[in-house]
This record gives sequence, C-alpha cells and structure tokens, in this order.
Amino acid sequence: MSNHTFFPPRIQHPARYIPTTSSPLTLFYRKADPRNLAQRSISKPLLHNTHAASHPYYLQQGDYYRSRQVNHVPDQSVDNTLIIKRYLRKQAHFDNFCRINLNLIKKSQKPEQVDYLLTNILSNNIPLPTKVSTASIKKYGQLNAFEKAISLFNQTPEDQKDVFTYGTMLNVFCLTKDYVSAEHLYRQIPEVKKNIVIYNTMLKIYCELNDYISAKTFYDQIPHDLKDIYTYNTMLNIYCNSQKYELAKIFYKQIPCHLRDHTTFNTMLKVYCESADYDLAIELYFQIPENEKTRITYTTMLGVYCESKNYETAKVYYEQIPHQFKDSFIYNTMLNIYCESKDYPSAKI
Repeated sequence: MSNHTFFPPRIQHPARYIPTTSSPLTLFYRKADPRNLAQRSISKPLLHNTHAASHPYYLQQGDYYRSRQVNHVPDQSVDNTLIIKRYLRKQAHFDNFCRINLNLIKKSQKPEQVDYLLTNILSNNIPLPTKVSTASIKKYGQLNAFEKAISLFNQTPEDQKDVFTYGTMLNVFCLTKDYVSAEHLYRQIPEVKKNIVIYNTMLKIYCELNDYISAKTFYDQIPHDLKDIYTYNTMLNIYCNSQKYELAKIFYKQIPCHLRDHTTFNTMLKVYCESADYDLAIELYFQIPENEKTRITYTTMLGVYCESKNYETAKVYYEQIPHQFKDSFIYNTMLNIYCESKDYPSAKI
C-alpha cells in the first residue's frame, strides 16, 4: 500500500478546479485541498467572543454574515450591502406585482374590476406607480367612468404626473366634451411636461369646437420642430370643417411634401370637392401615390365626378376602383350616376 496521501482527482490538477458553488461535493474539495488547509493556519475564534468581528479569520474567509453575528456593532459597509440586496429583491417583487396588475387593468371590462385591482395594490402598502395610475385613468375613460377618472387624477401627486398622465386626462375631457375643463387643465401643465401629444390633443379640442381662430393662435405657439403630420392634418381639418377653403388651400402648401399622407390627401380632395374646384381635385388625385389611396379616396373622387356631372368619366373611373374598396356608398353613387345619365340598363346590372 502506498504511503503518499490520497487526494481526489480534481485536486491533483488545481488549475482545472475553480469552486463556483457551495454544494457538499465542492465543500469536500475545499476541505481536502491543502491550499485551503494552509490558509486556515489562523485559529477560528469562538462565537461568544464579542471582539471577533475584526478577527483575521473572518476577514480572510469573507464571512460577512458571521462577522455581523459576532460583532455587536456591525460594519457599515456590510449593512449597506445587505440593505441593497434586500432592496433589489423587494423592488423585483414590486415590479412584477405591478406589472401583473397593470395588464389586468388594461383587460378590465368594468370599472369595479379596476377599483378592485387598485385596492389590491394599495392594501399592500405599495405606492401607486405612474404607469398604473395613467392606465387606470385611461380605462375609466374608456368605460365611461369619468368621475372616477377625474378623482384618481386629482389624488395623484403632482410629482408623479408625467406627460402621459396629462395627455390621458385631456383625452378623458374630450370624451366627455368638457372642453372648458380641458383648457383649464392645459394651463396647469408645466412647460417641461408639454410635448406634441399635448399640443395635438388641444388642437383636436379646437377642431371639435370648429374654432379655427383659437386653433390658429394655438398652432402658432407650437414649436416648429415639434410639429408632426398629425398636427398638420388636424389644422387642415379645422379649416375644412369651418368651411375656410381658401385658408385650407394656403395651409396645404405649407405642409412638407415628405410628411403628407392619405389623411392629408383625402382632406384636400374634400376641400376641392366642397369648394367646386373639380379640376384641382382631379389634378391632386393623380399626384397621390397608389399606396396612399384608400376607400375614402376613391369614394371622394367618385363624388367629384358626380358633382361635376362628368358621368362618362365616372363610369370609366368606377371600373378602375379595386374590388376590395367598393362598398355600399360607391354602389349607391354609381346608381345615381346611371340614373342621371339615363343609362338604365347599366343601373339594372
């Protein structure tokens, strides 16, 4: 029998062995490794020794938790480390809890369900996150529980209200058509929390009121670099609804060409049709890209040919309309065209 000391196979190649876990096998290797035995030349202090916190054994082994147990005056750095770990665990649980309730709020079908979820969060001594309060206000508005939406908004602290909270509350006032309260809320919004969504919502309110003068004054106050296509389309629609067709034509030329979309083109077709500028409507139609043409585009253009009594061109144009865009309104318009042109056989077909 050999006289040399036996060590496990992995210890014979220490470069290959790096203990990464605290499993029983790993602890066995650590105890059997002569390097660890050499490091333990320092005697282990007794647990009842109240001065053992600064003992080299605990400092060398990195046993911070045992050091805090031995020492009646814990080290500040150790406490901070444990506090941070506890905070991160609590924060992860808190985020997951709020995320689950947030998804449930978005799927709620009744205001009472939103009430229950909010109570569930507050009963756990958790402050209501901004995302949750904003989603709840939006859901209350969608479920026509406007008083609860206003009450929750008023209970939300000012420092927790962001641009989405204010924008959501403005949309709630739009749903209730309480435009006076919407304007009053807009004046209370800090300048740093105003963005293009807030500006577009206020333009939408002026559009509902058909107040193009106030809308133009407000539009001029919007920073130019923040204006998007929704801003331009809303302002163009305000001129159209107010029957200010000449102002709409001037404003259309100010819209950057690369921003114009199907809403812009459809609104201008409506402007040209209602102002009896049929030639300009036809010219604009052929400038619209094919991917921007919608059902409203074809319907409006067919109405242009009908209003201009250009029935033969309307018949040819009808054949060019894609089948998926033909609806009852287009069929009724074509029946009217056939009747006006006394083409009764085609109307019967």
